Amino acid sequence: MAIQPRMLPSSSHPQAQRIRTGINDWLAEYWPFPSGIPVEKILAKHDLGGLAVWCVPTGDADRLIWAGRLCGLILLADDYIDNDKDLSRIPFMKTAIEGLEPAAAAAPDPATASLNITWRAVRMLSSRQEFIWNVKLTKAWFDTHYEPPTTTLEDYLMARRANIGVHMFLNWVRWALDFDFDDSILTHPLFCNAEDMVADHSGLTNDYYSYEKEKDFESDGMNVVRVLMDRENLDVAAARQRVHMLLLEKEQQFWLAAEAVMTDPVLGQNTKVCTYMINLAHVMGGNISWSEENGRYNLTGVLGYESLRNHVDEMPTACFVPLPI
Repeated sequence: MAIQPRMLPSSSHPQAQRIRTGINDWLAEYWPFPSGIPVEKILAKHDLGGLAVWCVPTGDADRLIWAGRLCGLILLADDYIDNDKDLSRIPFMKTAIEGLEPAAAAAPDPATASLNITWRAVRMLSSRQEFIWNVKLTKAWFDTHYEPPTTTLEDYLMARRANIGVHMFLNWVRWALDFDFDDSILTHPLFCNAEDMVADHSGLTNDYYSYEKEKDFESDGMNVVRVLMDRENLDVAAARQRVHMLLLEKEQQFWLAAEAVMTDPVLGQNTKVCTYMINLAHVMGGNISWSEENGRYNLTGVLGYESLRNHVDEMPTACFVPLPI
């Protein structure tokens, strides 16, 4: 039976509180938050650990804590770069994530030092293959900050597929699931297409929720809401509605891509690959649930904002629903 378009599954990890605490305590200790601010309140509001909790409901809790630390630091580093418009920090950060040099010598500032400390620890916990892909994909994400502005919606969506950082995040998802796939799987066109659909969906979702926050920092030029307003002469409410439709299209494309992987005569025989396809659906649904429940985007009273929760089927904790094939 073919996979039918349906609502995205979403379920939090059964050890959600322990995972959040393990992530937030690390970020509070190592990230250089400005002095005089209530760090615990900031972390609770932004719920940086929550993305891991929602997107990998069956991942190993200890690995998920480390994956969430990587994710949280990248979210903080992205704000650090974008808010100050300082691309000069990127080469130092790219060196830091190789996890090779002592933290004090590798980093000219505490933010970069926090990346070095964390990637050094994860290097010790990873296979050679896992860490190579970790560094490769994280460096590729850093490099997207140098890309020039796009001029069409199609060009924007292709650029967003890369700069949203989801391919980097999915590497950490695989790591938390203990799926150490070889290059023949990671570079297979069908496998890559399924991950691309998740990246596209995640980019649209993030743009939908983050537009107001980015507008406040004058960094909304790389946001699909602004692109649609400028290119199609739409007001913000109409642009948000267009994003709804684009998300539905990407969900349809994902189900087809997942079906192609799970029915492939080679990939479909690999149980871990098929399980990973299931978790990709949870990444998409979990990203929406996380965006809805945290305070990172300050959406109360925002013009034209409507909840995207009608895209997901939020299930009890640890409920992991397989996709029919």
